[in-house]
Amino acid sequence: GDVRVYLDAGATASPVASTIIDATSFPPRVLRAGAIGVDRLREVVPEIEG
Repeated sequence: GDVRVYLDAGATASPVASTIIDATSFPPRVLRAGAIGVDRLREVVPEIEG
């Protein structure tokens, strides 16, 4: 599908790739784990898949 929202906060200090999440359905799912790991995301969204 088409990307409807894209957030860019500019350059980061981390050399690790960004984390990409599909939030178009519930539960959301991690498409690519990156600087923010799945465990940390689960602290905010316990149902997240990934």
